[in-house]
Amino acid sequence: MQNRRMPRVSFREAVTVFADPLAVTYHDPDHSISEERFITVGMSGVGR
Repeated sequence: MQNRRMPRVSFREAVTVFADPLAVTYHDPDHSISEERFITVGMSGVGR
């Protein structure tokens, strides 16, 4: 899992971003070749 190697964010923590009322989700055209993909940016439950 690449997301644990560099930023050291577990999947359990990452999913808490969806509870952030200020999180922003936008379309990711660079990775939407075979299906639509989206990126969500926000604060995790522990403030990262």
